[in-house]
Amino acid sequence: MAGGAQGANTAAYLNLAGQTCNFDLTGQDLGGLTLVPGVYCFSTSAQLTGALTLNAGGDPNAVWVFQIGSTLTTASNSSVLLTNEGQQCNVFWQVGSSATLGTTTSFILKTAVDRQFIHHFTPSAAVKLVHEATALLII
Repeated sequence: MAGGAQGANTAAYLNLAGQTCNFDLTGQDLGGLTLVPGVYCFSTSAQLTGALTLNAGGDPNAVWVFQIGSTLTTASNSSVLLTNEGQQCNVFWQVGSSATLGTTTSFILKTAVDRQFIHHFTPSAAVKLVHEATALLII
């Protein structure tokens, strides 16, 4: 069963990694941005300091994919917010190596998979993760 779950996560990782990038945000902080549905890419690391708003524009089927070449790091008190009928099950994070979430971060986690299936969290982090069964976390 564990092998099947790992295989499913590998398939999800490869599917997300293979999608065409619509918006290159390399070098930009996600904090303070409002993004429409699409595939967003970072050639290396991505950072979130503050609130990221995902605006579905009234479409409950809107999808966001974030392709991150290496690491995802969030500052303390950062958040990902959905507006205008956005659904947390339609937000995907494809992270190349690791995700480090700061304390009191409110973060949507649908598929935050990396090739090693390891995610690092800051010590004593009070992190709120909203996640689906497809996410595999080894802490």
